[in-house]
Amino acid sequence: MTSNRPVTLSQLRDVVADVVAGDAGSAVPGIAVGISLRGDSTFLGYGVTSLEDPLPVTEHTIFQIGSISKTFVALLIARLVDAGRLTLDRPVTDVLDDVTVDPRITVRHLLTHSSGVSGDPMIANAPRLLAGNADDTLAVALCELSERPLDFAPGTTWSYSNAGIMLAAAIIERLEGRAYPDLLAERILHPLGMYHSFTTADEAITHRVAAPHADAWVLRDAGWQRHWQLPSWDVPGGGIVSTASDMVAYGDYLLSGKEPAILLSPQFNRGNPGQHFALAWYLDDIGGQRIAWHDGLTTGYCARMTMLLDQRLCMVVLTNSADGERLHRALDRAVVQAVTGVDPWPQPTRLPIDQADFEGDYDAGIYGTIRVTRAADDELQIEAHMRPLEDGQYRLAPLTAQRVVRISDNALMVVAPEAEAGGVIEYRRGPTGRVTHLRIADRLATKG
Repeated sequence: MTSNRPVTLSQLRDVVADVVAGDAGSAVPGIAVGISLRGDSTFLGYGVTSLEDPLPVTEHTIFQIGSISKTFVALLIARLVDAGRLTLDRPVTDVLDDVTVDPRITVRHLLTHSSGVSGDPMIANAPRLLAGNADDTLAVALCELSERPLDFAPGTTWSYSNAGIMLAAAIIERLEGRAYPDLLAERILHPLGMYHSFTTADEAITHRVAAPHADAWVLRDAGWQRHWQLPSWDVPGGGIVSTASDMVAYGDYLLSGKEPAILLSPQFNRGNPGQHFALAWYLDDIGGQRIAWHDGLTTGYCARMTMLLDQRLCMVVLTNSADGERLHRALDRAVVQAVTGVDPWPQPTRLPIDQADFEGDYDAGIYGTIRVTRAADDELQIEAHMRPLEDGQYRLAPLTAQRVVRISDNALMVVAPEAEAGGVIEYRRGPTGRVTHLRIADRLATKG
């Protein structure tokens, strides 16, 4: 049971300041935090926009929000459903009749990452697809995604799929007869007063923008992005840039109850009691408290948005470093505890582990081959080994080597390195009872 404590924005500001002053905030050049509690808001800015040309970070500083962008697709879909123009169980091919995808895939599958559509083929092949200033519209994505084999049968499990969100945005475009970025601005951003939220670099250039960082330097032309701006086909999945002020306005609006209830209602179980997908949102029940959240990671940025639905509390954390995830987790933990009295991630008990059952190589797609070996007693070592690249492919930075322990019948927990300690990796067993899959970075990795 929760013990909902009376808490004020002033107290939450102190909680945030304490966390940012600790180790979790030390590796991030710039941090913008916004909190809304029952309609009232407060903002905190820390650090600088750029280590080379520093300006103070404020609530109006623009950051890439990455995959939090997916929640805007979900909102537009929810409105179409509410208007009777679409159903969540409508097959994708009923709307996109010129796209060759499995006819079993529904709109609900796309927005709960349960379609089986391979998650990252566009990102993996981005250098080839974007060469020579090529067309980067959603139409290109539809051609690229057609006739690809599924990773699993629709609705049988889940694996994070950027491609599925592209298909959902294409459905919006087809039904509305207009480009997704235009609909996004007209239907959501402008009505909510989000005038510092954009989808192109041209729009952002006259505002204060946080530069992307890796460790202690500014990133330039790194990774798969076409310079700073993401390609148009990834605007639905990760291409919005925004501010703490705008994103808190968005979160507070979602908490007002003015949008269809299906948006933040459980749609697909993620494999554990109390863990679901709503429409694009992760939805967890922690100690009786409903928490909707989504994070975002792009080259040089890490963002997170968390909403305590029953408390009408929203927190947005934007950082200009890919190392911001540890800070997000620490802030989530501290704020949830301050509001509810419940630790969202209590220290679990280590369980015995059959190390031989887990040992082997797992195919993790764009993340390469994940090799699991024995470590100390009751521990495993997990390392990523990247494959040789084909022409025109992009390589992600390898995942950090991790030591993990078993904490339940379907989960491992990271114990090292310290910066990632507490992270959970789900595992699955096949019909014979042997381990067949790990869920790495929310993608299903198959044992060879």
